[in-house]
Amino acid sequence: MGHSLTAGTPPDLNNVVALSRSVIPLAQISEIRLYLAEYTKRFAFDRDLPADLWPFALEAKGFGGTSVESVSGVFSTSDPGRDLEFSIRVSANEFRGKDDRVSQTVETLAAFVNGTVRGDRLRMIDDAAAIETASASAITFVLDESHISRLNECQAAAVVVNAKIAPLINESTPYSLIVVTDTQDAFQKLLPLFRNVRGRPERGISPRAQISSTARVGENCFVAPGVCIGDDVEIGANCDLYPGVVIGDGCRIGENTILHANAVAYHDVVIGNNVIIHSGAVIGADGFGYRFTNGKFEKIPQLGTVHIHDDVEIGACTTVDRGAVGPTVVGAGTKLDNLVMVAHNCEVGRHNVFASQVGIAGSSITGDYVRLGGQVGIRDHVRLNTGCTVGAKAGVMKDIPAGETWLGIPATHESEQKRLLVTMKRIPDFRDDLRTLEKQIAAMSTEIEQLKELLSKTENSIPRRAAG
Repeated sequence: MGHSLTAGTPPDLNNVVALSRSVIPLAQISEIRLYLAEYTKRFAFDRDLPADLWPFALEAKGFGGTSVESVSGVFSTSDPGRDLEFSIRVSANEFRGKDDRVSQTVETLAAFVNGTVRGDRLRMIDDAAAIETASASAITFVLDESHISRLNECQAAAVVVNAKIAPLINESTPYSLIVVTDTQDAFQKLLPLFRNVRGRPERGISPRAQISSTARVGENCFVAPGVCIGDDVEIGANCDLYPGVVIGDGCRIGENTILHANAVAYHDVVIGNNVIIHSGAVIGADGFGYRFTNGKFEKIPQLGTVHIHDDVEIGACTTVDRGAVGPTVVGAGTKLDNLVMVAHNCEVGRHNVFASQVGIAGSSITGDYVRLGGQVGIRDHVRLNTGCTVGAKAGVMKDIPAGETWLGIPATHESEQKRLLVTMKRIPDFRDDLRTLEKQIAAMSTEIEQLKELLSKTENSIPRRAAG
């Protein structure tokens, strides 16, 4: 679909643009742009467009004065209509506080996630929700076969499924299906269209932040009121420091890193690029190191530091203690849930995932891609090798080989724990069998005593011959 242009006039994108076979208002394309980063569309024009008009800003009506960040265009000479191809880029910050809901057809949403439709293509969708709470105009999703039965009471207008699950759903269902390759990925792209997604705050340093004269803050950062930045700190570009954040002397923070309200980095901590640290987290507090001497505990100086590598996310109120000598390390891509404790001199590998309330004692090491369930406890100086998994509440007392799954207290290989579990489930039966055996043994013992008495009486009743 094209829009007629006049030489010297910017193209009017405030009406509609084409998305696959469907039509969407520009404001909604802009909302989508928040997640796709770039869109390319063609617009027919009547005359040559002067080059000095490019790039230019466009006003998107209905978006509170939002402007498109940049627009560039190139001529396509192969098209008889001399279409002009636009690349539209929109800043994520432009969409903070947008309350308007998207209302689109199933077909439009399917095109957005490269899916196919089974059922009514023109049904309108204005919300996304879980299966149990989805309304008659909402879209929901099913991740695996075990959840198909939950659709029996579902009121949703459309359901996102993958190609494996779609054939298992009755053709006569009242809802439409959007069939995709990756259900979770598709739904994650659709969900923000129906939510008020707040972008990052406006760039700038508050005059009410306390920043040392020797600290260096990179370009395009947000530093909120109440932030405290110590001496000799270096902070990279595009970082966000929310109210109450404290950065100790000598810290090094990379680019695109976010520290949420009241997060604290003690002195000389190193934090990489693209790191997210949530509220109340404390990085670099002293490790729990003491020695017992002369009848009391004496503190061991904790003179190491903490290195948080790139792309790490640290949950609220999680603590990573500094090393006693060298650094405590959290490897690239690792995700720590809320209330996790990483003790001094631990070395956490790359792309680990720790659920809430995991505790790792000092000098323990994990390889890459290690997964720990909630409330797992790891003793000191233990090594969890690459790719191993530990189930929730397990207590790990010794090294775990690569790729194995361990469960229980004390933790052992899952096969052994499963045998123990099966045995434990049979304990009531064993108890009943034991009681039956005890009763049988008691009855047998009574019979034996009775037989002894009878035998004794019989022997006494037999006349004995006199000797000689």
